[in-house]
Amino acid sequence: NFPAARRLTKPEIACFLSHRKCWQMIADGAEQYTAIFEDDVVFRSDAGPFLSDDSWVPRDADIVKLETFFGQVRLARLASIGNGHSIGRLVGEHLGTAGYVISKAAAEKLLQRTKRLKEPVDLALFSPNSLMCARNTTYQVTPALCAQHRFLS
Repeated sequence: NFPAARRLTKPEIACFLSHRKCWQMIADGAEQYTAIFEDDVVFRSDAGPFLSDDSWVPRDADIVKLETFFGQVRLARLASIGNGHSIGRLVGEHLGTAGYVISKAAAEKLLQRTKRLKEPVDLALFSPNSLMCARNTTYQVTPALCAQHRFLS
């Protein structure tokens, strides 16, 4: 039994379209990896070095999730990326699109796959129940480099 599709709300559509606009800019650009952040994100004090250099990003990564909701997240084997942080394949659901790194190739694929918006962008990218998510190689940084402001108060 699959859940029936529902209509997206206007804010969900606007959010998805803003991410698609970023993906288009990335697809048109020259960078291999680019970070995307929503306007309500708060960074850890040690996030800077990770955001100015992509050498820590696994070469097979389509997406690297940088944010947290401060809940339990299922990750595969962790590897140190320095400064007390690790990275692992995301193997469970971890919603939210306030901060992530995306590859140019993944941005191009997502633009093709999201011509029709069928679910909120965070479900499309980070829910194992989404076919789009299943097609991506997604990692998570831990401890996360950022969080939405509302989860800090």
